[in-house]
Amino acid sequence: MATQLEQANERISEFEEATVAAVALIDETESNRVSLQYTLDRVRETLADCYGDSLTDDVNEFLGIEVEQEVDELEIDEDE
Repeated sequence: MATQLEQANERISEFEEATVAAVALIDETESNRVSLQYTLDRVRETLADCYGDSLTDDVNEFLGIEVEQEVDELEIDEDE
């Protein structure tokens, strides 16, 4: 069983690899607008894959954006 320190080191390595991959994608971008948008989408995907499902929520919180829950989620909560 991996210790907490080993798990933390593994997670740090994952973030380092994702950061290097994201920067490499940016560096290889062509100068046209479509290519830049495609690259930024890939960078976000690369970082999101490493960060996890809460990336969008954490980014919104960082930016001070409040997002309302979807109607389906609210209906489920009311039924419970």
